Amino acid sequence: MRHILKSIGVIIFGIFFNFHFVFAQGTNLNQQQIYQNQPPVSRPVNTDVPEEPRVTSEQAEPQAIAPAVLPQESSPKSSLFYLLYGVPIVLAFLGLEEWLRKWRKKKKKPELPAEAEKIVCPTCGGSGKITKKRRKTVPCGHCKATGIDICHHCSGTGRDGLGYGVPLEDIENYPKCLYCSGKGVPELFIACCMCKGKRKEEFDEPYEVPCPTCKGSGWVRNW
Repeated sequence: MRHILKSIGVIIFGIFFNFHFVFAQGTNLNQQQIYQNQPPVSRPVNTDVPEEPRVTSEQAEPQAIAPAVLPQESSPKSSLFYLLYGVPIVLAFLGLEEWLRKWRKKKKKPELPAEAEKIVCPTCGGSGKITKKRRKTVPCGHCKATGIDICHHCSGTGRDGLGYGVPLEDIENYPKCLYCSGKGVPELFIACCMCKGKRKEEFDEPYEVPCPTCKGSGWVRNW
């Protein structure tokens, strides 16, 4: 908007300048014609001393007097000529100025801040990233998404490993658990001790995102 107003102002100034120039040229021309048409100023004649008549061999020839030229006003055609001559010059100047402005804008490169102006980002400590947490839900692995707590004597296998654990490859060769009668769950059903009967586990999973303060660069300017 500022460049448009500036261009309009320059055009108006150029038009007024052309009119002023044409008017000044017409005025100077009229004054020159008036000064040329004025009769010469006669010198005073001294009457005290009689002047002897000069004898000339030839009679002085009469001089032709140029007719007086009346001042004429400036022609409208000349004013229109100056106007049509000046406006394209103003428009060409504005176009050149706009082109130079765009050329300087393209040539100008962003300058990096000086080393003295850089300080470590206080939010991320210079790493450029911060850690956030999100709530994640997965099926409960303790009760296998049943919501019922397993037998803690046989770890839900239904077999008694005699204190050494039960290998899954040879589970059929081990005796049944006496606490759950080989079912893997206690006789009295209770809610899972991990998911509290919800069949799902919820936990906070950490993840990293770019620091919003320094935009991931790790430093900020010292304003």
